[in-house]
Amino acid sequence: MKCKKCCSCTKKTRQELVNELESTAGKKNVYRVAKQMAKSRQDVVGVNCVKDANGKVLVENDQVKEEWRKYMEKLLNEENTWDNATTREKVEQPCELIRRDEIS
Repeated sequence: MKCKKCCSCTKKTRQELVNELESTAGKKNVYRVAKQMAKSRQDVVGVNCVKDANGKVLVENDQVKEEWRKYMEKLLNEENTWDNATTREKVEQPCELIRRDEIS
Protein backbone atom coordinates (compact mmCIF):
# COMPACT_ATOMS: atom_id res chain seq x y z
CA MET A 1 0.00 0.00 0.00
CA LYS A 2 1.16 3.50 -0.74
CA CYS A 3 0.11 4.64 2.74
CA LYS A 4 2.42 2.20 4.51
CA LYS A 5 5.20 3.07 2.09
CA CYS A 6 4.71 6.79 2.79
CA CYS A 7 4.61 6.44 6.58
CA SER A 8 7.33 3.88 7.07
CA CYS A 9 9.79 5.23 4.55
CA THR A 10 13.11 5.78 6.26
CA LYS A 11 15.09 6.94 3.23
CA LYS A 12 13.12 10.13 2.67
CA THR A 13 13.84 13.11 4.83
CA ARG A 14 11.06 14.78 6.75
CA GLN A 15 11.20 17.78 4.43
CA GLU A 16 10.62 15.59 1.38
CA LEU A 17 7.65 14.02 3.14
CA VAL A 18 6.21 17.45 3.96
CA ASN A 19 6.68 18.62 0.35
CA GLU A 20 4.98 15.48 -0.92
CA LEU A 21 2.03 15.87 1.45
CA GLU A 22 1.55 19.53 0.53
CA SER A 23 1.11 18.69 -3.16
CA THR A 24 -2.39 18.07 -4.56
CA ALA A 25 -1.80 14.33 -4.81
CA GLY A 26 -0.32 14.33 -1.33
CA LYS A 27 -3.41 15.98 0.15
CA LYS A 28 -5.49 13.11 -1.19
CA ASN A 29 -3.08 10.69 0.47
CA VAL A 30 -3.44 12.53 3.78
CA TYR A 31 -7.18 11.85 3.76
CA ARG A 32 -6.54 8.21 2.89
CA VAL A 33 -4.04 7.90 5.75
CA ALA A 34 -6.44 9.59 8.19
CA LYS A 35 -9.25 7.25 7.17
CA GLN A 36 -7.04 4.19 7.67
CA MET A 37 -5.87 5.52 11.04
CA ALA A 38 -9.45 5.93 12.18
CA LYS A 39 -10.25 2.38 11.11
CA SER A 40 -7.22 0.75 12.67
CA ARG A 41 -6.88 3.20 15.61
CA GLN A 42 -3.14 3.29 15.18
CA ASP A 43 -0.90 6.31 15.17
CA VAL A 44 1.38 7.20 12.34
CA VAL A 45 4.86 7.34 13.83
CA GLY A 46 7.93 9.08 12.57
CA VAL A 47 6.35 12.35 11.40
CA ASN A 48 7.45 15.19 13.65
CA CYS A 49 6.74 18.57 12.12
CA VAL A 50 4.80 21.74 12.96
CA LYS A 51 4.04 25.03 11.27
CA ASP A 52 5.39 28.18 12.83
CA ALA A 53 3.47 31.46 13.22
CA ASN A 54 4.35 32.41 9.63
CA GLY A 55 3.09 29.11 8.20
CA LYS A 56 6.55 27.69 7.49
CA VAL A 57 6.83 23.95 8.11
CA LEU A 58 9.54 23.08 10.65
CA VAL A 59 11.02 19.59 10.62
CA GLU A 60 14.24 19.81 12.62
CA ASN A 61 13.85 18.60 16.22
CA ASP A 62 15.38 21.74 17.72
CA GLN A 63 13.13 24.00 15.66
CA VAL A 64 10.01 21.95 16.51
CA LYS A 65 10.83 22.03 20.24
CA GLU A 66 11.46 25.77 20.15
CA GLU A 67 8.15 26.40 18.36
CA TRP A 68 6.27 24.29 20.95
CA ARG A 69 8.04 26.18 23.75
CA LYS A 70 6.98 29.55 22.27
CA TYR A 71 3.41 28.33 21.76
CA MET A 72 3.05 26.99 25.30
CA GLU A 73 4.65 30.07 26.83
CA LYS A 74 2.19 32.31 24.97
CA LEU A 75 -0.76 30.07 25.81
CA LEU A 76 -0.01 29.87 29.52
CA ASN A 77 1.05 33.47 30.07
CA GLU A 78 -1.58 35.51 28.27
CA GLU A 79 -4.27 37.23 30.30
CA ASN A 80 -7.86 36.26 29.66
CA THR A 81 -10.72 38.64 30.25
CA TRP A 82 -13.58 37.48 32.41
CA ASP A 83 -16.76 39.37 33.16
CA ASN A 84 -17.38 37.49 36.45
CA ALA A 85 -20.68 36.20 35.11
CA THR A 86 -21.57 32.73 36.34
CA THR A 87 -24.49 30.55 35.43
CA ARG A 88 -24.84 29.01 38.88
CA GLU A 89 -25.43 30.43 42.29
CA LYS A 90 -22.73 30.14 44.91
CA VAL A 91 -23.24 27.33 47.39
CA GLU A 92 -21.34 27.52 50.62
CA GLN A 93 -21.50 24.26 52.51
CA PRO A 94 -19.17 21.43 53.43
CA CYS A 95 -18.05 19.23 50.56
CA GLU A 96 -19.53 15.78 50.32
CA LEU A 97 -17.07 13.05 51.21
CA ILE A 98 -16.21 10.47 48.58
CA ARG A 99 -17.46 7.04 49.56
CA ARG A 100 -15.37 3.91 49.10
CA ASP A 101 -18.05 2.26 46.91
CA GLU A 102 -17.84 5.21 44.49
CA ILE A 103 -14.17 4.50 43.86
CA SER A 104 -14.34 0.77 43.16
